[in-house]
Amino acid sequence: MKKAKQILAILGIVLILGINILLVVSAFGATEDNTNIFNAAIVTVILVPVLLWIYLYIFKLIKKNAEDKQAKAEELLSKEETQEEVDDVE
Repeated sequence: MKKAKQILAILGIVLILGINILLVVSAFGATEDNTNIFNAAIVTVILVPVLLWIYLYIFKLIKKNAEDKQAKAEELLSKEETQEEVDDVE
């Protein structure tokens, strides 16, 4: 898991750096295409980190929910086993 986060972080940094380079290059151009590329790069510089944050937040919520369900299941199983032991003693 830690390795996957590191790889995603590196890919995110490379992507943002690439977009920033594109942003600087297109900022100096005077053609209509460069204006469109510049606008797209600005939007992307904002959206990529936000989308990555949302992805990680949702992943954390899903993981926590799965761990909670696992803990509840283990608790129920231990209660059932304890009840069976009490029934056997009686």
